Amino acid sequence: MAHIIVHGRLRNHPQLHQLVAEYGAPVFVTEYPGHGRVCARDLPEQCTHDTILIVVGGDGTLHDVVNGLMERAPEQRPLIHLVPLGTGNDV
Repeated sequence: MAHIIVHGRLRNHPQLHQLVAEYGAPVFVTEYPGHGRVCARDLPEQCTHDTILIVVGGDGTLHDVVNGLMERAPEQRPLIHLVPLGTGNDV
């Protein structure tokens, strides 16, 4: 099982469409600063260590998502895969 959180400005990026086609995963698009935290925190309860959370964005999106996951119970924190499409990608 996989879920995708994508930075809002990348909602039409070709790689995102490729990921959705490959994984058939639900996509959560961020709409404001800090929204990645909310999206990650509010993932369905069945998102556990057996789930892959694909983060499409840059350092800020990843930062928000990790903070949101830390608000979940440890057993409800999925594995993270970053697709680095930000401007700096310092991570």
